[in-house]
Amino acid sequence: MKQSANMTQSRRSTPTDWHVAEEGLDKSTLVPLLDRLERDGLIVRTVSERDRRARIPQATPAGVAMVKTVAIARDAAINDRLAAIPPSQRASFHATLWSIVESAAKQG
Repeated sequence: MKQSANMTQSRRSTPTDWHVAEEGLDKSTLVPLLDRLERDGLIVRTVSERDRRARIPQATPAGVAMVKTVAIARDAAINDRLAAIPPSQRASFHATLWSIVESAAKQG
């Protein structure tokens, strides 16, 4: 599953903290993780208009910038590790790996 910088983009139009947990995060660690992200200014959580008990997380500009920075570093690290594979074979290898990841995510 590929992560999005904007946590509001999901199969639901405005996912709450618990909807984010349905995407594969353990509920017992979700709130502390979101608390830390909010404390660090990477997300904001607003109260849902539909359910006042629910909070909707959304990335801040700093959060989006952090995602981009991490993605660049991740891509560089992957490219370093794949340097031994001929460039003509890397795309196929990468696609195969994503297939495995997505299949595993579907299986839960």
